[in-house]
Amino acid sequence: HNKAFSLEVIGYYAALFSNPQTAYKTVHIAGSKGKGSVSTMIASILKEAGKKTGLYTSPHVSDFRERITEAGSFFDDEAYSAAYKKIVEGFEAIFKKEPEIDPGWFEIVTVTAFLLFSMQKTDWAVIETGMGGRLDMTNILKPRACVLTPIELEHTQYLGNTLEKIAFEKAGIIKENTPVFCCKQPDEVLAVFKKRAAELNADFFYIPEILKE
Repeated sequence: HNKAFSLEVIGYYAALFSNPQTAYKTVHIAGSKGKGSVSTMIASILKEAGKKTGLYTSPHVSDFRERITEAGSFFDDEAYSAAYKKIVEGFEAIFKKEPEIDPGWFEIVTVTAFLLFSMQKTDWAVIETGMGGRLDMTNILKPRACVLTPIELEHTQYLGNTLEKIAFEKAGIIKENTPVFCCKQPDEVLAVFKKRAAELNADFFYIPEILKE
């Protein structure tokens, strides 16, 4: 099914669980490389500041729970069980009513993360996109800040075969009036990001300029 439609679908699933992703403040992160480490650092800073902080990253290496953590540490087993039980019950109820519905794995995992963070009463959640940005399952968020890590050619069969096309997909996480923090980028990528931020009246902070490298 077409991809723009899948954002409606994830929005629909999230709504069935009372939009858990709106229960806490979020930081949304997209990019080609460094997403995982940047996400982990931001989550650690929030945790040190005394905030209960969820962290949603992918992929996992040895344990599925690595995707959904409290700033890098596992929640109690009960937390995963309780969220999983709610997800199973919720989706079973949907299937009874609408048997044609066919959620993808990443959709279910994303809704599970959103729900678990809400059930655990996190103050903040740091959420990494799966692959692109614009049509990524996580892009139903209304974050307090967006972060763009370095862009390079990757997943070209899905995201496009030029840096500009890939930058356009990643720039899809930029939201109206929401500050954007951008890591060092090739000039053509930076141009795409700055243009999109300007269109959405989003303050754009280019980290190399701030650090005066």
